[in-house]
Amino acid sequence: MKPLQEGYAPPGDDQLRGAQAIVVLGAGYRSGAEEFSGETVHDLALVRLRYAAHLHHRTGLPVMVSGGGPEERVPEADYMAEVLKEYGVHPILREPNARDTWGNAQHSAQQLRAEGVERVALVSHAHHMPRAIWSFERAGLEVIPGPTGAYVPRDTGGSLEAFRPQASALWASWLALHEYWGMAWYRWQYGPG
Repeated sequence: MKPLQEGYAPPGDDQLRGAQAIVVLGAGYRSGAEEFSGETVHDLALVRLRYAAHLHHRTGLPVMVSGGGPEERVPEADYMAEVLKEYGVHPILREPNARDTWGNAQHSAQQLRAEGVERVALVSHAHHMPRAIWSFERAGLEVIPGPTGAYVPRDTGGSLEAFRPQASALWASWLALHEYWGMAWYRWQYGPG
């Protein structure tokens, strides 16, 4: 995770002054959520949405939620907008067509440029920032990184406890591999960075 997250810190007020909107990326669905009528946003998305709401309350900027889904499902952006409403965010722009990070960038940029928006604060997980920024810059937007949910090991001192297998380490490793493969795929598919 460390190489993916390096160089990204939450933006300060000076950085955010130049932003015209906040864009928060989806992270998938959580099905079987009977407490929410059967479906809602994934837990990873909640982390992103909470931080986007925080930035909104600091800046007053509109927030765009970006996330589509299969044709037979409600777009992820709809569930994301519901959560942001609970956090008191207004206005909320929806981009309901994206199926991946590249799509988030392409569809969001098209919609935002039509509104005269060229510079955005981009909210996603810290480990996802390299691929997200790469995609949004190629879509023609200026990006202010808004990383959240950084993975930080509990034990950085190299004790024996640090070598004990942990489910959280397996999860973080899977997320990191997903990003490395995703970046390689995007560069192969859409051109070098």
